[in-house]
Amino acid sequence: MPHIAWADAPIDPEEELAYNLGVQAFIYGAGPLTVSAVRETTTSVDAPMDNAMAPLNKMGKTRVLSGPQDQIVPTVNNDTLYSQAHYDLDIAGPMVLELPKTDDRYFIVQLLDAYSDSITDLYRDNAGTDGSKYLLVNRGWSGQVPEGIDGVIESRTPMVWLIQRTGVSGESDLQSALKVHDGLLAILSLNLASLTSQSL
Repeated sequence: MPHIAWADAPIDPEEELAYNLGVQAFIYGAGPLTVSAVRETTTSVDAPMDNAMAPLNKMGKTRVLSGPQDQIVPTVNNDTLYSQAHYDLDIAGPMVLELPKTDDRYFIVQLLDAYSDSITDLYRDNAGTDGSKYLLVNRGWSGQVPEGIDGVIESRTPMVWLIQRTGVSGESDLQSALKVHDGLLAILSLNLASLTSQSL
């Protein structure tokens, strides 16, 4: 029986279709499954903690620089303070993200959707350094934007993962960095007109 090389083997269209659909399903599902696993782990607490874990729709913040004892993120930075939150906009409604005055300190607020795709990043080049407020909404939201909002951020999924980073120049800079770090708030905007709802 002659040997048939793989390159010469006839292609089964149904097998080829099944393979391609399987690859596409994996690519489509890997992102949301990974984010869901992270969300399940990091929201499995009753109150915000100082390792950035927090219940759904609340924000957790680190308070010290990371060391070898911190294993939630294997390659976490040692010159960065972190805030983290998972929001369900179907439950919470629109959220107001309030950024503090940052002066020259490095910061970035990264917003990811349920597929781990970037919604947007807020940093000094687009958010400025004097403090600002952004309204985070579901795609298609048609409510009235209140006064004092600098921009509207629209997510294609109700689930949003927020990761904020604040730069720190060593232990001697930690207390100054915490003032900026603690200024990042997410307001549960049940009363958008006044923006006075409870800070999370």
